[in-house]
Amino acid sequence: MAVAFGVVMLDSNYWILWEHDHWMRDLSKPGALWLFGTGPNEDERRRNRMSFDQYNHKTYAMHITAQRQVAELKAGKVVFVWKELRREDHFLDASKIADVAADMCGLNLTEASVRAPKSE
Repeated sequence: MAVAFGVVMLDSNYWILWEHDHWMRDLSKPGALWLFGTGPNEDERRRNRMSFDQYNHKTYAMHITAQRQVAELKAGKVVFVWKELRREDHFLDASKIADVAADMCGLNLTEASVRAPKSE
């Protein structure tokens, strides 16, 4: 059985900016990214602890925000680059690659994706 492999080149700066932009969108706008889950249960609230979902969301958020965009002057021009704030950014890389894969498959991630239910 033959297996074919391909290589995809991506503009990391563009896709990190795309990811950050969609996290910052108003939730009522198409393409907004958001997390869902449950809050702490009664025991967790009493002990001032996060729920499992909240803990995982915090970890994910720390990865997504592990880089920040800064302006630098290079050859007399202002260019924007991403600077590492934390080394743990694996979820940012995975999200960025998923965005690229969706785009390559023709999915429009900035349009409303809710479809009206089919009538029988």
